[in-house]
Amino acid sequence: MWKFWKRKNWRKYDDTHDGKALAVAQYMLRRRQEAGAGLTLLQLTKLTYVAHGHMLARYMRPLYDEEIQAWPLGPMVPSVYYAVRHFRGRFIDAVPGAPTVAFDAQEREIMDMVADLYGCVDGLSLSSAMHHPGTPWRTTRDRDDENGPISNDLLANFYREILRKGAHHAL
Repeated sequence: MWKFWKRKNWRKYDDTHDGKALAVAQYMLRRRQEAGAGLTLLQLTKLTYVAHGHMLARYMRPLYDEEIQAWPLGPMVPSVYYAVRHFRGRFIDAVPGAPTVAFDAQEREIMDMVADLYGCVDGLSLSSAMHHPGTPWRTTRDRDDENGPISNDLLANFYREILRKGAHHAL
């Protein structure tokens, strides 16, 4: 699959991941559906990213092994985007290709918290919050000016600060 934002940035993304990011997206989608709400592509991709950041901050381990990339429109987990992009602005009914994963208690705690806290925020607001100065996306874009990887260290430090403050400064 090809990145298509700017021709100079076209490159094939690493599709050797284990699919756990897709399972995370599916879990959070089901959580919101059980609460009587839906998620759009923009919401689901951002929630998957935020959950990974919170997992790194709270438990010092990644939620999934896939590289998060600094795309022009915000941080992106490529497998999640490509799995659900055909929904465009419509509510997603399921995440195609999501494997069945036995999440541990810490993983479920983080995903539940993120889905409940941020799942009701519209996609544009979530995306806008990721673009503020000092965010991992902005730091990576300012440094690389392309679809470079957002480091887990950068994410962990940023979300530790959010946990310390109790809320995201832009939401």
